[in-house]
Formats: sequence, C-alpha cells, structure tokens
Amino acid sequence: MRSHSPALRRACAPAPLVLLLAALALSGCGADTKTNGLEKLSAPHVQRETAAALESAKSAHVTGTGVFEGYPVQIDLRISGTSTGGTLAAAGVRVEIRKIRETTFVKGSGPALRKLGASPATARIGAHRWLKLGPKQVTLWDGFSLVELADQLVHDDNPVDPRVTQATLDGHQVVVLAQQDGSKLYVANTGPAYPLRGEYRGRAPGRIEFTEYGTDFRISAPEKAIDVSKR
Repeated sequence: MRSHSPALRRACAPAPLVLLLAALALSGCGADTKTNGLEKLSAPHVQRETAAALESAKSAHVTGTGVFEGYPVQIDLRISGTSTGGTLAAAGVRVEIRKIRETTFVKGSGPALRKLGASPATARIGAHRWLKLGPKQVTLWDGFSLVELADQLVHDDNPVDPRVTQATLDGHQVVVLAQQDGSKLYVANTGPAYPLRGEYRGRAPGRIEFTEYGTDFRISAPEKAIDVSKR
C-alpha cells in the first residue's frame, strides 16, 4: 500500500505475522474483497446478469482482434449511449465509423470503400471523406451498440459449462464463464457485472476487451459528410 500519510505508512509497516493480520483486519489496509455474488450463480444466470449490466452501462471502450473467414480483423470502438465511433480493419483495409442513433457514417480509402460494396464512382468521389450511408447500406454495421453486444452475450449458440469459476484478471476479481469449445468470458466479480474480456475459439477465434466504462466520449456526427444514402 502506498500513501503520503505517515500514520498509514506506520500502520502498514512490516510486523510479526499475527500482528500484521490483525492490523490489516482493523485498519483497512487490506483490499476490499466483497464480491457481487456472481460466483454463487449458474453460468446462464451470470450471462443474463452480464448482459443486463452491459446494456445499462453509460459507455464502454471495446477493442478486439480476431480472424473471420480467414481474414484478420481488428476493432477499436468507443460506444456511448446510442452513438459509436472508432475504427474497423479487415481483409487488408481499414475504415473509420461513426454511428449516431440510426445514422451511420464511414470514411476510408477508395479500395476500402469498394470492398464494402461502394460503386466505383462513389469510391472515387468519397475516398478519405466521410460518407453518410442509407439504411440499406449499413447491414455490415450491426452489433456496434451496447444493447446489441449484450444481446449477443445472452444468445450465443455455443453451450456454456453450468458452473462458473473465480479468478483474477489484471488485478480485478472476476468470474469465468467457459464454453464447450474453449471460449471464455471474464466478468467483474465486484461492482456491476460488466464483461471485461472475451476469448473466443471456433470458426471466429479472437479476443475482445471492455474498458473505460462510464466515460463521456462525446461522439458526434462528422462535419461536411457526403450523403450517399440515395445511391
């Protein structure tokens, strides 16, 4: 324990074992290990609690890497309420994305836009500029809200082991949900039941991290976006 207080430094100074244990119990120098009770629940119940916590979170930073259909994939998204902003990279191309409620904007190179299905003319005009997409053009961008991510946690088709285990992840107490294919979901075992990390196996292996819960990311629509929603 570190503190600028001399009294606290003396309270946590080395001492005979019995005295040290007593001091920790009485002075509060030890960490608070009170859990949120997830370790007592079944895995399906923990899934539901985790989905509810994620859905009700104000915001989160979601990053991940993986492989999909043989291509490496990277995501780096900040999600705040009904708004999302960040980058996606797959199949050798990278695009920026912002989603403000039901409106989606993307920016990328000409080749990147072509891989996303843009016409040659749109890719030429819109390269490296923000484009405003129409509803029929945004099916690729589903799943980038906390509500949609929470729904995926509950409706994963891969069965989970019925019991959860406890562990420590980057200094945080967590419970671990294990799936039959070896995938794991690490959930905070103190405070809200937020997901902290997912490790996935099977046809789409990868890893996803959830951090910065509750941060105000101030995501806004880009200025001077080209409206290609009618094309």
